[in-house]
Amino acid sequence: MKNKVIILAVVLFSGCQSVTKLSNRNLAHVYWDETMTMHANFKVAHVSDSISALYCLINPAELLYSREDDKTAFSASYRLSYKLYTSFESKEILDSASFSYTYNKSDQKKELVKSCYFKANYGQSYLLEVALLDIKRRQYSKAFIHVDKLDSHSSQFYLVRKKEKNKICFSNIIEKNEVVDVSYNTQDTRAMHLKYYGQEFAISAPPFSVQSRPTIKYSVDSTSMISSETLKKEGVQLKSKGIYFFQSDTAINKGVSLFRFDTGCPKITNVSQLLSPLRYITTKQEFSEMRLMDNQKLAIDNFWLKITGNPDRGRKIIKKYYNRVEAANKHFSSYLEGWKSDRGMIYIVYGPPDVVYKGNTIESWTYGEESNLISLNFTFIKVMNPISNNDYVLDRSPIYKNSWYLAVDAWRQGIIY
Repeated sequence: MKNKVIILAVVLFSGCQSVTKLSNRNLAHVYWDETMTMHANFKVAHVSDSISALYCLINPAELLYSREDDKTAFSASYRLSYKLYTSFESKEILDSASFSYTYNKSDQKKELVKSCYFKANYGQSYLLEVALLDIKRRQYSKAFIHVDKLDSHSSQFYLVRKKEKNKICFSNIIEKNEVVDVSYNTQDTRAMHLKYYGQEFAISAPPFSVQSRPTIKYSVDSTSMISSETLKKEGVQLKSKGIYFFQSDTAINKGVSLFRFDTGCPKITNVSQLLSPLRYITTKQEFSEMRLMDNQKLAIDNFWLKITGNPDRGRKIIKKYYNRVEAANKHFSSYLEGWKSDRGMIYIVYGPPDVVYKGNTIESWTYGEESNLISLNFTFIKVMNPISNNDYVLDRSPIYKNSWYLAVDAWRQGIIY
């Protein structure tokens, strides 16, 4: 039966315990994009003081289809599930549910959106573990979402939709030509305040740099007010690159941020997006010379050909490097593109970590085996940032200098590190 939903379980737990705390579980799989066939997107939006919604965006092309016999249609089966915790540090499951669906391949939709509701009380914060499982392939996509309901100005009380077909925006990265509607869910508001920041941000310094991260100066380039009626009827287009911060009340330093990066981000769609991330593995002189070339695409091709030795090997290493750039944009974008961030830098040069532990304000990565003295460990500290909830800074140390140069040298010898 097409798109039939079967509710497998909707259970509110009181005192139910999982085996271990989330903070003690290796969560590295959330960054293993290249080995996963499922790449779902998830979003939380608050509906009321006690109920919140979980939305899931699915690419039907990633599902496995089969049929029972020649007379039945090809169909896929998938399951959306969640577990609600108080935080990474808790073993107590507050709420849990699982929903199963079927989808006929003949429907030929480019995307599917499924939603469900869970109980989350006003004045509290939670952690939501969500997963989409392809039942026939036994592959899944998983994410952990911070649920902020501490006050009515949380970004999750806002809902951003694309005006075209009224689609929910699952990412805060908005394309140049997209027109969006930003609504505030807790009460009617006559106008939305909009602050625009056009500041450009530099890429991360190497992990051994002892220099502290430059202070981010959120200098407002312009402010405006957009009536709710205009937003509903016409929407707003984010024409220039930068940060767009929407607020229902400027007295509170909270709202929802939308970002305009290069066209196509998190995907790579132009030569500039190919060149810029090369700064991590090039010398300053090499990078400057490529930037000054009239034909930057040729300069980039020549760089990869020089370090790999032949086109076939070059294509393989190019694909691997830029797949990491796109994954970094997907996972680590905040007020700046993910590839520019500290986690993005480490991810691109060293690859997906073998071990990841997440806490409320910290994230630790290990390359190699746990408790092995020769393994490489990185610690990222969460920064309280009104613009983004995804801002982490690396705890830098001179001890990373040798490993960094070894990794960069491997890339420059045409070896995927």
